[in-house]
Amino acid sequence: MTPLVHVRGKSDRPVPTNRLKQLGELCRWLWGDKRDDTDRIIVSQNPNLRQLEQVLGDDSALATLRAGYGLAVAFDESKGEETIFADALQDAKNALVRAQGRVSSGYAGEPKLLEVAQTIREMAADLVTIMEQRVSPPRSMIRYRRAAR
Repeated sequence: MTPLVHVRGKSDRPVPTNRLKQLGELCRWLWGDKRDDTDRIIVSQNPNLRQLEQVLGDDSALATLRAGYGLAVAFDESKGEETIFADALQDAKNALVRAQGRVSSGYAGEPKLLEVAQTIREMAADLVTIMEQRVSPPRSMIRYRRAAR
């Protein structure tokens, strides 16, 4: 990917004319724009600046940001599907650990909560099935060895 904004060394025009639009975008993301009531996307320098840096380095994530989906969505896009999936799986595990720690004192037999837990069980079973199918080769591809005579 080419840099979003290329700045020359000491010069009367440090930013090439063909990059002024990109510099304007960057400034709007950093500070917002009162002319059209655009909010800045950098709310906190850390982690927002680090996230913006990663987004600027990924064409797809940059397109997502330009489309107006926000820094969080663009940052997720920059991570790639594998990382997003792994993070989501870990987040789900962490949430279940918290729920398990509270079930004895926080669950009084409400049927709605039991339904939620049953839905989670079904979704988890479906997820495991899909993952197992991707790990195991299809039966038609397994070669059987003939027994030695």
